[in-house]
Amino acid sequence: MSKILFVMLGGSFGALARYFVSTSKIFESSFPFGTLTVNLIGCFLIGFLFNIFEQNNLLANYKFLILVGFLGAFTTFSTFALDTFNLYRIGEVRLALLYFMGNNIGGILLVFLGFLFSKYVFDSLEIMK
Repeated sequence: MSKILFVMLGGSFGALARYFVSTSKIFESSFPFGTLTVNLIGCFLIGFLFNIFEQNNLLANYKFLILVGFLGAFTTFSTFALDTFNLYRIGEVRLALLYFMGNNIGGILLVFLGFLFSKYVFDSLEIMK
């Protein structure tokens, strides 16, 4: 039962964080910068944190709180698909393609960089050895 509570708690905060980032007034444009930003931040964080949770079994409940709950609610790939479709639908084919590539290539790259950065930080601090 505690895993469900951790997912619910993390999900609540993840959804709020998603809302605040994606509706920020910084992103006033027809291009969905808010969703792209949320997806890229989420990809980096999941790469960074995955390494930590993989190395330390004592943090199992935090995995449900942060990876499943918070990041599950924070990242927005269903919104990404809809945004891509809507750009295409209104005739913004180049923007749709740029948006699609930015989320996918950027996301995979940031998962990789987050993972490497986590290894670098924790190896240099000798925390998880």
